[in-house]
Amino acid sequence: MGEATSSDSLPKTSSISRRFSYTLISVVSLLLVVFTTIVIFFNIHRIDKGMEKRLKNAITFAENSLPSPLWNLDYSFVDDFVDALFLDESIVYLKISWKDQIIAEKKRPGLNLSENEDHIAQSILNQSDLIAKSADIFYKDNMISKLLIVMSREEVKKQTIFQIYGTVALLSLIITGIWLTSIFITRRYISFPLSKLQESASHIANGDLDTFVDKSSTDEIGMLARHLDVMRGSIKRLFTELNQSKRKLEEYNRTLEEKVEIRTKELARSVHELKALEEISRTVSSTLDIETVLIHIVQHAVLLSGADTGTIYEYDNETQTFRPSINFGMSDEMITVLSESALHVGDDTVIGQAGLHLLPKQIPDLKEIPDYPVSSIIEEGFRALLAIPLLRKDRLIGGLVVRRKEPGEFPVSVVEMLQTFAAQSVVAIHNAQLFSEVEEKGKELEIANRHKSEFLANMSHELRTPLNAIIGFTELIIDSIYGDVPEKIREVLERIEKMDAIFLT
Repeated sequence: MGEATSSDSLPKTSSISRRFSYTLISVVSLLLVVFTTIVIFFNIHRIDKGMEKRLKNAITFAENSLPSPLWNLDYSFVDDFVDALFLDESIVYLKISWKDQIIAEKKRPGLNLSENEDHIAQSILNQSDLIAKSADIFYKDNMISKLLIVMSREEVKKQTIFQIYGTVALLSLIITGIWLTSIFITRRYISFPLSKLQESASHIANGDLDTFVDKSSTDEIGMLARHLDVMRGSIKRLFTELNQSKRKLEEYNRTLEEKVEIRTKELARSVHELKALEEISRTVSSTLDIETVLIHIVQHAVLLSGADTGTIYEYDNETQTFRPSINFGMSDEMITVLSESALHVGDDTVIGQAGLHLLPKQIPDLKEIPDYPVSSIIEEGFRALLAIPLLRKDRLIGGLVVRRKEPGEFPVSVVEMLQTFAAQSVVAIHNAQLFSEVEEKGKELEIANRHKSEFLANMSHELRTPLNAIIGFTELIIDSIYGDVPEKIREVLERIEKMDAIFLT
């Protein structure tokens, strides 16, 4: 069966190849011949039209240039004009005459024209390779000469012959190329398809599902190739689905790992923030030294926000100015400059704007604000600023500012964290103020208690003298020094004596 199939397919292959080669060569050759013929005639016509245009331009140029020199009998200019026109190699004869007088005449060597003027035109007409044009030269409506220019078509003939030879050579080359191409195509699409199909099947059997299967043929080989490609596609789809499931699983695992890593970093940052808040809270609850508490707050604010320096400002409500209270990571010169700078609510500084709007404000890049009020900050190399207002029941009591030499906006998480630190600062400042008030009240109570003791001592001293006198006279009366005392009066006097004795003790 295999031999029968092979013997049946060979004549088909031979017939297809011959028909393909003959048809291709015939069609292409015919098209090339027609196209070349059209191009040759078009170029001849174009060159001929170009010569006529050049001849017309030469006549027009002469009509514009020669009247005045001819009228003034400036024949040297006329000769120069003739020599200039003869720079065009197509011009072979030129004559300027007036009646029977020849003013200027020039012709190419070898040009065969009649010497008789009456026969020059007939000589030109008899030579098909010549083209002539004449014109009358006028000066102020007076004809002063007659001009005749003759051009040769020899150049057109040479170009036409060159094109014909070139076209024949090109056609021969193209036909030879087509013949060789047809042989190549026949072998490529008839002899090689089976070997390529067998090679593709071998690759598929070895697991290469991306191998190319040539399905361009429309005969039995092409049909077999398409069936083989369908089978390859089905197997590839199954493996593709399996690989996609595997990639999705790997992508899910990778995404999960990335999410876990991001979450771990967020948790680590949260842990650092919580530890910082815990330490600050412990500091706030363990000491009433406001400076110690604020130093801890501004230090952690700088470190956790990735900044370089930080400052906590106190706000003076009477002057509406900010005064730096605690600084971290700053040079003494910078601290001095900030101390001497009068920062007001509402000015163009970052703390002034934060105090005006009672909201966090930041400047991502100071170089975009060249007229920033505190120029020394830019000179120190700081690029990004963030200010957090310190609020107590919506009342401004200060501000927290961090500075960074790297430009860029502070993340929202950093702003929220610094707002928490600002709230701790407010608590610390409030606790310190309460302690100061309690301490002041205690001092006032101690002074009042001392005044009370002194008052009681003075009153006791003032009352003891008259009471001693009363006790003495009472004892004298009871002892009947001043005579007998009735019994009722004696009982009263004895009670008075006891009460005075108790009071004096």
